[in-house]
Amino acid sequence: MTMDSICVCYSTSSSLISRLIRWFSRSEASHALLTFHDPFLEKVFVMEANGRGFMLTPWAKWRRTHKLLARFSVKMPPSNQVVSLKLLAEHLGSQYDYISLLGFLFRRWVKRVANPFSDPDRLVCSEAVAVFLRDCGIGDFDKPETWTPGDLLTWMRKRPQEYQLEEGK
Repeated sequence: MTMDSICVCYSTSSSLISRLIRWFSRSEASHALLTFHDPFLEKVFVMEANGRGFMLTPWAKWRRTHKLLARFSVKMPPSNQVVSLKLLAEHLGSQYDYISLLGFLFRRWVKRVANPFSDPDRLVCSEAVAVFLRDCGIGDFDKPETWTPGDLLTWMRKRPQEYQLEEGK
């Protein structure tokens, strides 16, 4: 497994919010994130939206408190991925979109509708990953605010020709 590529990861934890997300979304995954290697610091980082905001965390520190379910590399030119990651990095430091979580309640009844509570200046974890994939030129992500971590994980598992599973449970 190489950490030189940008990877899409799915995880869970024992926190209350993680358990609630898994219950509402009916999924094993409660969190979606990206990992990448920074050649200047010679470290792997996690880019994620969590309760503290949209941020970077060293991979080694992140692994101490999360259970990794799956990590996928995107089978496309690295240059496309880097451009997309740089666009997403413009959100670093923004607040977490707590109110948007209410929009996921609607997902139990209506699929793929715009999230009426989504704030364009804030992100939730799965929205950040969907924005990354959309900006890479991958289809189906015209409404990134509608995707849960479980939706994304299911979607990627059904497309082995586009995504290489690098690590699992």
